[in-house]
Amino acid sequence: MSLPTWADWDCPRCSLINTPDCDACEACDLARPDAVAADPRAAFFNMALASAGSKRPIADVVDLASSDDDDDEKEEIVGQKPCWEMKHPAKRRKTDPDATPTGASTESAARTAEPEGPVTLRVASLNVWFDEVLVSDRVRCMTHTIATLQPHVVFLQEVTPDMCRLFKARMVHFGYVSPSDVVDVAYGEMIFLQRSLPVHHYERVDFPRSTMGRGLHTLETTVGGQRFVAATAHLESLGPNRAVRLEQLDWSFQVLATSDHPWVFGGDMNLGNRDKAPLPEGVDDAWVACGCDPLHEHTWDTSVNKNLPGVAYVAKCRFDRIFSHGLAPTTFTTFGKDTLPTDAAMYPSDHWGVAASYSFS
Repeated sequence: MSLPTWADWDCPRCSLINTPDCDACEACDLARPDAVAADPRAAFFNMALASAGSKRPIADVVDLASSDDDDDEKEEIVGQKPCWEMKHPAKRRKTDPDATPTGASTESAARTAEPEGPVTLRVASLNVWFDEVLVSDRVRCMTHTIATLQPHVVFLQEVTPDMCRLFKARMVHFGYVSPSDVVDVAYGEMIFLQRSLPVHHYERVDFPRSTMGRGLHTLETTVGGQRFVAATAHLESLGPNRAVRLEQLDWSFQVLATSDHPWVFGGDMNLGNRDKAPLPEGVDDAWVACGCDPLHEHTWDTSVNKNLPGVAYVAKCRFDRIFSHGLAPTTFTTFGKDTLPTDAAMYPSDHWGVAASYSFS
């Protein structure tokens, strides 16, 4: 007897969503587990429970940009609504007939898919936390949350090689692809974009003075007939590297200023409370431009997020930011503030994500 049509099953190896009639994963050819045949949700919980014991000490790799303490009372974060309506993501399978690969050949499709009228660009950024604890569970939650925001472009930082594979396998179901890869390094950065959008150009350039292997990613694409550059970076970490970090930010602004198109630059800037970073003329900080809402100020808040066991003090910092030029910020929000369904004490990352929408000015 065949399973009902709703009983899709997730591959425990690569997380591809397979149809009920598949006896093996279409992506990695793993045989369908018997437990999945009985319950299509079992694979997810088994993966989460299996990785629960992988937690390792990370006191020696705590990523702090400043030692500032903030004695303000904990801000209320329960029940916050994003600045744009969150929608249930439409999952896409490998066999979807309308799944079109990213490339120059999709440029005309991207233009026709966008509605006429003012163009709104949506961008999201998240430091995904490189720790090995509950990786499959955390990636699953992060990808679903990102997909509900429906951004055109997504920036990720602290992506390990294993997480890179998981993110690519999961994000494709929601209609996102990435030209980025994380290999032969402890962790790196990625840019995802909607599958229908063209990739005119993509490159990663090392920062001149980085001792941590950091660099600037730039991707040129088109949304609604408007060409622009999307960029991300993870600036140098830790308090002693403040001068290098500020140099990297200024260098990034100089590189982006050479573009003839509008640009948006988001990521983990590691800017602590003591880091003063004046912006070039015409460059906007999305949180500031949208009114400095205190509910969405801090993206690293140890008064709420206890993912890092080595941080016993309270610190609130605005590490993660989104800058832009030639694009007018219209909304700004933070996300990723719900704990995992399988672990009420664990958040998807040790950072909150940031998301902004823009109009082309």
